[in-house]
Amino acid sequence: MRVPIAGNFGGVVFYDASQTWKHFSQITLRFEGDDGLRQSAGAGLFYMLPIGPLRAEYAWKLTRRTIPFEVVDVTDPANPRPLPGTGTVRESPGQFFISIGFPF
Repeated sequence: MRVPIAGNFGGVVFYDASQTWKHFSQITLRFEGDDGLRQSAGAGLFYMLPIGPLRAEYAWKLTRRTIPFEVVDVTDPANPRPLPGTGTVRESPGQFFISIGFPF
């Protein structure tokens, strides 16, 4: 939703859901989960320029994922071995971005 503030200056709030797949056979339309749609909500500001709006927005991930990782010693490519540091890391809470033009 875009809201005018003053002159060429405005604000925006949004909800977004999206997903990408590696293979066509993996298409699912579930919300969240390991293979489901990713959801976010956000807010931002824009300034209308002659070439389109200059936007600055921040989106919060509605469900943050925990991502497994493994540190591997590849000094011998034929025999990679795990090193200390294997575990998980939690995703960042959101993402800030700046762009020109409305997304749609």
